[in-house]
Amino acid sequence: EDDNEFKGKDTIQKIIEENTSELHLFDKAAQKQGFISLVEQMITEFKRYCLEPQHLSTEIDDVILKEKVHDLQFIFHKFQEEIENNYLLHEDYLRLLTEQIQHSDYIKDATIYIDGFYDLTTLEYTLMEQLLIHAKETTVSFTLDRAFEQVVPEDMHLFRKSGEYYYELSQLCRKNQLTFKQEHLSEQKRFKN
Repeated sequence: EDDNEFKGKDTIQKIIEENTSELHLFDKAAQKQGFISLVEQMITEFKRYCLEPQHLSTEIDDVILKEKVHDLQFIFHKFQEEIENNYLLHEDYLRLLTEQIQHSDYIKDATIYIDGFYDLTTLEYTLMEQLLIHAKETTVSFTLDRAFEQVVPEDMHLFRKSGEYYYELSQLCRKNQLTFKQEHLSEQKRFKN
């Protein structure tokens, strides 16, 4: 267990213990095994998808769901306050990297190759966009049977995830008026050791 994960769980536990009167449902649920880990995973997902506590809407008709969202929003907000100037989580490193790419001479002179990805979070797409904009050249490989520049593949398409990734990156290039060049490799090649 790494230090950030341990501190995250401790911080969440502390927030719940110190704020039981503010919580509608989670004050009791916090005693159940695995609950703190589950809340920590949710906070991690929020950060990966660039959600802030105020993005969690409590305008929900279902009373129990509304109370759960309220408690999550409250814990997430307190968690953000607690770690703001003390800790950096993995997602914070990606966010900081994304914010600083535009200032990097190293990136401006770099040729970047990205291979093996087919499903990115909002934070990772934002990072990818900054690399596309600021790097001298960025090459991304896809496993696809055809290009998906105008439309996303159907749900049952064999290469749906890669096709969605291709579509999103082609849209990022259009939005930022970047040159988008595709090269189709049809023959299989292997490196020789």
